[in-house]
Amino acid sequence: MTISPGASVTAVVQIGAAVGASISPPVAVDVGVATETYRDREPYTGEYEATPSRHEQVFATAGKTMQDDFTVVQIPYYTTTNIGGGYTAIISEE
Repeated sequence: MTISPGASVTAVVQIGAAVGASISPPVAVDVGVATETYRDREPYTGEYEATPSRHEQVFATAGKTMQDDFTVVQIPYYTTTNIGGGYTAIISEE
């Protein structure tokens, strides 16, 4: 097999299998880091922040590329004194 300079070569390697090959003359191979790109995927255009609620919230991110982290913000919470001399924790907006 002859490989021309600048040609694209695809190889399938089975992990754990012995691999043997002989190339003449010897060539340098840059393996690099394999990455996957999603250029052809639709961008996510929804909200990037949510506050937990009693109701299910679905964000349609499946199969889409996101431009930033998705943040789930802290549940609104505060305390107030009560008539018994203790504190009442309120989990919601004031």
